[in-house]
Amino acid sequence: MQSLHQDTMHNARLYFDKDIGKFRVLPIDVGDPDEGLNYFLVGHNPLIDRLLLQKDFLVEAQQRLWQYVSDEKNITDDLKAYDDLYSRVKVAFYQDKFDEETFGVVDNTIQTVRSRMERSFEFIKESLGQVSVASVVTKGNLRDVPATVEVSIVGYVPVALKSVVLETTNAGGVLPSFLNLYVDTNNDGVFNSGDSFLGLLDAAQEKNTFTYTSLDSGEMIYPHFIPLDRAKFENIGNMDLLALNVYEPQPVKRNYFVVSRGEALEVNSVAFTFENFVTGKKIQVKRPQYVSPDNFVGFEKKNYSIDQAALQHSMFYKDSDTTLVIRPGLHYIAKTLIVPQGLTLVVQPGTQLSFAPHASLVSYSPVIARGTLDNPIRFFSAEQSPWGVFAIVQARETSVFEYAFFENGGSARVAGAIFSGTLAAHYSDVLVKYSRFSTAQGDDALNVKYASTTIMNSIFSNNSADAIDLDYASGGILNNSFIQNGNDGIDLSGSNLLIQNNRIVKSGDKCISIGEQSKNPIIFNNILNGCKIGIETKDASTPLIMNNVIVFNDIGLNAYRKKELFINGGLPRVYNSILWHNKEQVRDDGFSKTEINFSSVIPALQIPAGLFPTW
Repeated sequence: MQSLHQDTMHNARLYFDKDIGKFRVLPIDVGDPDEGLNYFLVGHNPLIDRLLLQKDFLVEAQQRLWQYVSDEKNITDDLKAYDDLYSRVKVAFYQDKFDEETFGVVDNTIQTVRSRMERSFEFIKESLGQVSVASVVTKGNLRDVPATVEVSIVGYVPVALKSVVLETTNAGGVLPSFLNLYVDTNNDGVFNSGDSFLGLLDAAQEKNTFTYTSLDSGEMIYPHFIPLDRAKFENIGNMDLLALNVYEPQPVKRNYFVVSRGEALEVNSVAFTFENFVTGKKIQVKRPQYVSPDNFVGFEKKNYSIDQAALQHSMFYKDSDTTLVIRPGLHYIAKTLIVPQGLTLVVQPGTQLSFAPHASLVSYSPVIARGTLDNPIRFFSAEQSPWGVFAIVQARETSVFEYAFFENGGSARVAGAIFSGTLAAHYSDVLVKYSRFSTAQGDDALNVKYASTTIMNSIFSNNSADAIDLDYASGGILNNSFIQNGNDGIDLSGSNLLIQNNRIVKSGDKCISIGEQSKNPIIFNNILNGCKIGIETKDASTPLIMNNVIVFNDIGLNAYRKKELFINGGLPRVYNSILWHNKEQVRDDGFSKTEINFSSVIPALQIPAGLFPTW
């Protein structure tokens, strides 16, 4: 299977056997692959091309090959025969004094080929045994096709669909006895008369959830091979030539339709089980990705005109051809609104936006929301349940929020984007001043991704998780107060910015968390008090920590490696700081090192009572 001598010029011979009236293939002087050529099907000639198109032949060949490589006794016998042969002819090699090369390299060559035999045996066994199966589940019409499942299979062997298990919620009050499973035979992605029926999925009731399992019989899915792209191997020794002789498997995709008979069913989970038809082993399908068409509702509104955008809600006032204005007063937002790109949204002082549960406002244009001390701007929920988010995505200019108060927000998925912060800025620079974030119920009160941000003179209190989460951001967090937030006060991932003059008190996890290779962020002159961890540094992050007061935490400084893709853990450098009254002052794992210079590190038991306040 791995011989390089299978093209039209090498060593594949046909012999007509008169006893059976058929041709036999006689491979002679076959070669093993060069180092690094880890591909299963090698050889390119018209015969190989046609054999690969014969599915039955390919399956039988692979099954016979599997029977051979799955028995370790075979490689043991092969190597013994190889060693015995060499021991009988070795003397003759050394006696050949006219061939210096043979005399000088014979042992090394014999050992190299022997090692390749072992590797090829194992590689063929792995190739036949490994199949990757991934799936995407799209939730559809509850009463027609409640789910479409796209399965992508990559491997050298055919697989058989063995079972399907669905967990659903009965949304219509009628208990169906079965569902129908179809395959998208005509590959048009739509359930229609051109598709093939595979079987019934019988139901078993368990409380409010129903499980459907298919019959054991299922369709066979064969691999698809193409010659390797020669361009990938240009100027790499002789690999550009060999690439013409190598086949690699391509993803084979199947769409399956779960079809109901008019009952309203919402699919909660789908599990497909396949069987490797060569080895007989069950294939573990990767965790499916679930997609709902509802996730992309509003996507087309990104390109609305200003007039179309203004028609979404009466609060929008068209001030110019490029400016939408929300005037002062109380405005109720019942559903998610989208401000298209190419405009500017101005929210005037004294504006109050009251959101229905899960309703959001997403702007693809910069937002200017400047309130005043006497007339702040409020974003809050109309009910006890949290609303969604106020988000800015790919705005061309910096957005500004001044004297803006955010209360009881959450998270949202709008037009295909996921927003984790009550105020979220994705690929959009943002300035936040004199603002307040409280009782957020999502992952973050404020989240910024891939942008520059300055957050200053603001208050973050009683949010359920992180107060500020910055992902691959730059800028500064200055002169803010963080009080009793449920998770981290400040969470940095891959970010380089200045954190200065902040007071962080009683965060449920970290006062400040620094990860994902954040390069040299500066943590300067902050008070970090009463958190589980004062400052945590992980995953090749290198913060400069200066002039900070880190007190009354469970752990003052914690450094470790969280993700194995990073060589190092945390590498913080600490100067002129106070670490007092923490239950544990400094903790490093084996991948981390905290460097402390010119600082006061005193165990809690050595601090005189009353010397330091608890705030």
